[in-house]
Amino acid sequence: MKYDVTTDNSEWTDRDIIVTLFSDGTACPRNKDVYLNHKRTSVSEAIKNAETWLAQEAHQYERIIIHLMDGAELAEDLI
Repeated sequence: MKYDVTTDNSEWTDRDIIVTLFSDGTACPRNKDVYLNHKRTSVSEAIKNAETWLAQEAHQYERIIIHLMDGAELAEDLI
């Protein structure tokens, strides 16, 4: 699966699932308007949750965006 990676939200749409990565190494999946839940998990778990969400809600969502917050970095082996 291919992901878009961004540091801002200017191109998010209602059909995106966003995995927000925080500088402390945690992540949380969300849609454009609200977090799926406020529980932060490991980056790999958050990406897996987003993939599941996308598969279950394919009629509503079409892509996953990785959003890097506050200088967070994404390890290349995660995507």
